[in-house]
Amino acid sequence: MPKTKFLSAMTGGIAFFTRIPIKTGEEEFSALTDNTFVFTVIGAIIGLSVGIFSSSISSITFINVELRAVLTIVFLYLLTGFLHLDGLADLFDGLMANEIEAMKDTKVGVGALASLVIYLIFLYIAIKNLGDGANLILAFLSAEMLAKISMLNLAFFGRSSHVGMARPFIEKTSRKDIVISYILLVPFFYFFKDFFFFPVISVLFADLAILWVCDRYFGGIGGDVLGAGNEIGRLVALVVIGCMPF
Repeated sequence: MPKTKFLSAMTGGIAFFTRIPIKTGEEEFSALTDNTFVFTVIGAIIGLSVGIFSSSISSITFINVELRAVLTIVFLYLLTGFLHLDGLADLFDGLMANEIEAMKDTKVGVGALASLVIYLIFLYIAIKNLGDGANLILAFLSAEMLAKISMLNLAFFGRSSHVGMARPFIEKTSRKDIVISYILLVPFFYFFKDFFFFPVISVLFADLAILWVCDRYFGGIGGDVLGAGNEIGRLVALVVIGCMPF
């Protein structure tokens, strides 16, 4: 891939996945859809930023582990925004109503509220359960990369349920994007040893479960499901990593 194409995809990815104000256009969006492995690279940037922040505040004496977990969540969503969290809420609204139209409804339903509360509670517990110091950087770096790989798994194995912004990602995510993304995870097998198979496999099984449910109830996936996959993938990864001896 030409350097300019990669840089365009990176620019589009940073603008899409973070709140960093970068001017983009059709060229950057097209480059991103043509090279979706960049998702994982952007995940590494996000994870490194969150990990450094969480690790830094953990050394402040008056910040206990509970406050650190809360501040880390706040920093995460200040950096990334609520786009994917909104996708998670819409997915569960659709599941509660058992129809895809409910996912497009601008009103917030019971399914959305319940899913957000439960998700954020589990995210808080997962972050609280992580170790201190450099371990936090490794944990968030790998978890955010797995969150983006979760989206790629869904896009590669899933089928588009309707016309929308996510359709180009679903149609264009290729075997090459999947292979490159998983290759980017290889260094973590050095730090986590063979234990790193557990979060990787856990995220993959979670994605297959999401695909099965969405195929059954919606006939495929869309942007909301990809966003939900990002949030669920992160949570699954953090929960499993927190149980690993590292």
